[in-house]
Amino acid sequence: MNGEEQLQLRSWIEQVQLKDHVDTSTRDPNVASALDKLEKGQSLDDAQANSLEAFILQSARPALVVSEGRLEVPPDLWKSLEPARPMIERVSTAVGRINVSGLPGLLFAGTGFLVAEDLVMTTRTVAERFATGLGTSDLAIRNDRMPSIHFHSDGDAGEGMRITRVEMIHPFLDMALLRLPGNGIKPLTLSLEDVDAQIGRAAIVVGHIAYDPERDLSLLAKLWGGLFGRKHVSPGRVGKPQIFASREQQMLALTHDCTTFSGTLG
Repeated sequence: MNGEEQLQLRSWIEQVQLKDHVDTSTRDPNVASALDKLEKGQSLDDAQANSLEAFILQSARPALVVSEGRLEVPPDLWKSLEPARPMIERVSTAVGRINVSGLPGLLFAGTGFLVAEDLVMTTRTVAERFATGLGTSDLAIRNDRMPSIHFHSDGDAGEGMRITRVEMIHPFLDMALLRLPGNGIKPLTLSLEDVDAQIGRAAIVVGHIAYDPERDLSLLAKLWGGLFGRKHVSPGRVGKPQIFASREQQMLALTHDCTTFSGTLG
């Protein structure tokens, strides 16, 4: 593990406050010893680094698989999710996997969620994988792409619902709106609550498990080898708003420490 990777791992550990969970939650001696080495500024070997990352992904900030609309049983650190299970499962039904035919090197394009019965919000990055144009002008779906969204992703791509039109690709926010036929799924409601009131609160991210080039492929294969493309719910905490650069603009955005994958994009 090189120096840059050590710094990234250290930052992640501090972000999820991993030290608070280890003494009572792990039986893997590699996890505790690795944390001690990091505190002393010492380097980790690959086995220790993988043990730490695996513990975070399995317990501290897990990605819980949704199968046939049901959330898998959370680990002990997240038993507090059980009272919220009906809400989480209801919300997850409005989140779908965007599949695109003819997309080289990718199992699917990303994730989107319903903001109206026939309108999906996703990121500009996802939309640009199958569409051209910007803003609300000259928008078109590429002839060599056929996008659809699948709200019940249990592995296979399936038919899903065809995305019929691109309504908007934002000129500087990483956001796009896609039109599809009306359906009976209840859309999500965007919150208008004060941002500062959210800091430190529990949060979830709903997305889809995918190969992530920033993570060790062998570890991902070990944890979710047969589950790539499946819907997941990742719990965590809301962080403080931070300023990010987006398309040469400075944007204030809410942060979180939930586990995400490249397939969560959207």
